[in-house]
Amino acid sequence: MILKVFIAGMSVACFAAVVEAAFSKLLGHGNLTSEIVKSFLLAGFFEETMKYLAAKKYSFKSKELDEPIDFMIYMIVAALGFVAVENIILLFAVDYSYTIASAFWFMLFRFVGAILLHTLTSGSLGFFIALSLRRNKKSFFLLGFAIAVFMHGFYNFSIAYYYSVWRYLAPMLVLAVLSIVAGFGFSKLKGLRKIS
Repeated sequence: MILKVFIAGMSVACFAAVVEAAFSKLLGHGNLTSEIVKSFLLAGFFEETMKYLAAKKYSFKSKELDEPIDFMIYMIVAALGFVAVENIILLFAVDYSYTIASAFWFMLFRFVGAILLHTLTSGSLGFFIALSLRRNKKSFFLLGFAIAVFMHGFYNFSIAYYYSVWRYLAPMLVLAVLSIVAGFGFSKLKGLRKIS
């Protein structure tokens, strides 16, 4: 099941890359409006939706998902599949050639930033999905989805648009907040009884 969800995350990443590349070309670069649309709509909303759909299709109705914490785990697995493909695509982007040293630093930066970001946004959303089903309130799902989209979008916008200390400080702040939410989610769901 974990392998299935991981591959599903990889598959939706391929689709997302094609869609984002097409829209990015239309939007252009550098101006505030295009960076907001690319960061919050393409990266935030679209990527979080793709990861959610990948996890939902292959795990949410499975008998393997029998504990509330499983929602977080499968969402994180889908995110890891997604970001694995995203990293490969960015590393071999046709308009940029890397030396071995620059490739190493690029992947290190992606490991610290992008992998953590995708893992934490999806894990946080998984927590709110579990809450929404346990308490039968869709508002928890919507809140979790809004948090994941906003945090993802703000992280990308900070890197793309800021050129001051905020280019580094804002992403670190996003990762810190998401770490608290996901960490709280794990501790909250860990002891809960199994579900049908």
